[in-house]
Amino acid sequence: MRDYEGSTLPPEGSPPEAGPFAPTVLQSSTNDDQECQPIQPPVSNENHGGSALKPGRASAFPLPRRFILLLLAMILGAGISFGLMQWLSMGPLQSVLSSRDRALQESNATLARSQQELEAALASLESSRKEYRELSGTLEQIQQEAITPPYIYIHGRQVSLAFHKSDSSLIQWEVPFDELERSIDRGFLARNELSNEMSNLSLLNSSTKETYKVVDFRPFVDSSPFKEVMPSLYQSSSSDAQFLYEVWNIIGQLSQYTAEIEETPRFPLETLLAGGGDCEDTSILFASMVQAAGTPWSIELVYMDSDYPDQPQSVNHVIVSVDTGNEQFLVETTSNQVMEPYPNGVNDWWFPMDG
Repeated sequence: MRDYEGSTLPPEGSPPEAGPFAPTVLQSSTNDDQECQPIQPPVSNENHGGSALKPGRASAFPLPRRFILLLLAMILGAGISFGLMQWLSMGPLQSVLSSRDRALQESNATLARSQQELEAALASLESSRKEYRELSGTLEQIQQEAITPPYIYIHGRQVSLAFHKSDSSLIQWEVPFDELERSIDRGFLARNELSNEMSNLSLLNSSTKETYKVVDFRPFVDSSPFKEVMPSLYQSSSSDAQFLYEVWNIIGQLSQYTAEIEETPRFPLETLLAGGGDCEDTSILFASMVQAAGTPWSIELVYMDSDYPDQPQSVNHVIVSVDTGNEQFLVETTSNQVMEPYPNGVNDWWFPMDG
């Protein structure tokens, strides 16, 4: 079949041949007498990329699209490079992280052990607190019923004595009740004989030429109730002065005393049973306890004027003098504050135990 120009048409149903022009489109006219004219597409003179496209040579990818693809390729390459670098640097970093992880695990284990120990300690503390409350209740009950030192306590046929030492420890001993009874009986008889001239001492004041009549208290000194305890107290003391201080401290735990001489001297156990006495009673007690230690010391009762120890005007007080051979002590037995309040000595009347 040929067209109007004399060219051969492709067979019906076959694809059109590629050519510089688009396939010819036949337009029919309403007038049968008009010839069919081919319609050709307009040729564009636009400049693509700075050059005119020649017919039949259109580019597969316009320039902007190629630029985008190139940019994407560059980004992809950079991402791959960065990822590779990160992967290469992961080795040291992972080692550090692993080390830190191990340290954290060890710290966590240590904390767990510490927590267990604290929980155990807390449980032990709670148990101790419960035990403490129980013991406190028991202690309060004991304190209500107990006898606290210093004391002289009679139970059965025994006399128990207890006093504090200077270091707060206790010194305790016992005396048969029969001995206490004898002391009371002896004291009663001896005090009835005080009017006897044989029981008196005459003290001459060389300054005033006066003579004073006083009771001789030396017969009331009795070391027998202390012979079981004083030697051990002396042996445990660091010095002679310390031993005398401990004896003075025991007497100082009794009640307060007066400095006046009363004509009612007591034997040592009587004074302890009475809880104290006046100056002659405590001096007799002190001399008896020191004598019981068995030392070769010189022990004397000193009659004096407590107001004028250097120049006596009367006799109103008694103290004890102890001469160890190395030192001399003038002991005030009525004080629990100062054992030797006479640093300048006394100029009064002295009577030794063996006189």
